[in-house]
Amino acid sequence: MSPYGLGKDGGSMGSQSEELSATTIKTILQLQQNETTEQAVYLQIAKRVKKQSDKEVLQRIAKEGDCIVKSGRNIPTKTSGLKG
Repeated sequence: MSPYGLGKDGGSMGSQSEELSATTIKTILQLQQNETTEQAVYLQIAKRVKKQSDKEVLQRIAKEGDCIVKSGRNIPTKTSGLKG
């Protein structure tokens, strides 16, 4: 079993209908990493924007991206090469 609670082929340990291929897991991880990076970018831009309404929009977009990442499997992701 992998550290993410997945079977040896990348699927969950539940019923066969819940199993995901290693390719699918890899794709999901990449998409989650992209969302995490985009969230960090929106938050960095929001820190620099002066107009409060624009800042709030950027923060809301970042929060929505976080919900997308958290709606999938609980697999830790990190930003890709973003400097704070």
